[in-house]
Amino acid sequence: MKFIQLFSDVRARPNAYGLNGSFRELVAFVNGCNAATGTDLLHGFSRRMAIRLGWGENLYWALLVANIALPSARVQSLDNLGRQYDERLTAVLFDELLDFLSSAPGERSS
Repeated sequence: MKFIQLFSDVRARPNAYGLNGSFRELVAFVNGCNAATGTDLLHGFSRRMAIRLGWGENLYWALLVANIALPSARVQSLDNLGRQYDERLTAVLFDELLDFLSSAPGERSS
């Protein structure tokens, strides 16, 4: 599967995939895709996000993306994010994810 194509389509039409477009649902979808590849899909993504922030690599990738999207908020939990941030969070999620996958050999297809 070409994940760049899939994630581009999910970004444009989340409802076509049974998703409501919220950041939390999209994170769950991406995690499912990652699990389907035996975690190969996102290998190195947390590290890349951590480097951008100057933080530790042991943090959850979605939390790192949230902090890139909302730098002044210092997000410590995805549970504390309101729906008012979904548009910004999902834009940054897909920008970062698609950029990461585009730089990967073979577009991380499996």
